[in-house]
Amino acid sequence: MRIGNKEIRSMQGVWLVDVIWDDGRKATLPTAHRRFFDSATKRYQHNNAGMLKYPGKLKAWKEAIVKHGAVVMTDDDWTGRTPKQNGYSDVFAITDLRLDDDGSDHSFTVTRWL
Repeated sequence: MRIGNKEIRSMQGVWLVDVIWDDGRKATLPTAHRRFFDSATKRYQHNNAGMLKYPGKLKAWKEAIVKHGAVVMTDDDWTGRTPKQNGYSDVFAITDLRLDDDGSDHSFTVTRWL
């Protein structure tokens, strides 16, 4: 999928996606569901105990969000209990990252597009 000057490569159910910019830069970034983002305040807040069922994925997601300070916002269909991936909003730099010890309760502020 292309968004502006970048290509995003992923699969349903994967919490990390590959982002390739037109200038050749590459990064594997964590995803965040747009449903939990308040565009008025630029604040994202999500407490998802369901993430604890996947400790390996959660560990990799947590490491990536700390390392990169960026997320790829997903546009998902939330009919039912499990989201179905519809695509992505964009890639954003974040600040004020807050993670509980395991990472399932997390919040941040979006600062700019990448």
